[in-house]
Amino acid sequence: MPSTNDVAIEFARTKSLSTPFLVLTEEQTAGRGQHSRKWIASRGSLTFSLIVPETFVHSGVQPLLSLAAGLSCAREINGLCSLIRPEGVRVKWPNDLVVIHEGVWKKLGGILVESLVAPGAKRHFVIGIGINVANSLEAAPEEVVSSATSLLHVSTHPPELQTLLVQLLQRIETVLSLDPSRLIVQINELSILTGKSVQLSLPDGSIVGGICRGVAADGAICLESVPGDDVQEFVSGSVAGWDEMSNDLTE
Repeated sequence: MPSTNDVAIEFARTKSLSTPFLVLTEEQTAGRGQHSRKWIASRGSLTFSLIVPETFVHSGVQPLLSLAAGLSCAREINGLCSLIRPEGVRVKWPNDLVVIHEGVWKKLGGILVESLVAPGAKRHFVIGIGINVANSLEAAPEEVVSSATSLLHVSTHPPELQTLLVQLLQRIETVLSLDPSRLIVQINELSILTGKSVQLSLPDGSIVGGICRGVAADGAICLESVPGDDVQEFVSGSVAGWDEMSNDLTE
């Protein structure tokens, strides 16, 4: 399948859905990540898109959907897997799952959330999730090997795909109805960037930097550019770089 999100969006546009609907594939050849980056999923990965009618998502959770899905994935993997490193899977703003492999943090998976207006003027969300589970990346291009990994390489016992899918869907259902104030606390508990020095690339091409002070209730990343100065919030952008060794948690 080229892209589960594309298939899900087309399906939602032509059908009147009153409950969530799952689009699942064994392989994906033209998946999309943030800013239209390409995401290839080979056999052994868990790749799916979940169509969710707006009525199934707490209004306060909607701005946090990518991070909420990431939290669900991280919590479920950490509970199911015997990971080699105790740090576990963490959430990296705005939509990545990361885990330590060969001494550095690498991408384990990603989330792409899109929305559309379906028949009957009903708003739906499409939550696309891709996780490297039992697929080896050893034959992948060097740029992929250096930045990404799979549970096959960081866990002594990777979960069965069906088991992970079923339990993950159940967790997502619970998270989507959480009180937003509880959800943001849980997201910040697993945020890998909090306390780290971060460089953020903004949509206009400019770069800003500072110490990450967590994620705000609207999903914005909070950066303190000068210690003791006001914290700025950015709702969009991508992480251009971050210092894995820094750990400035000064209030």
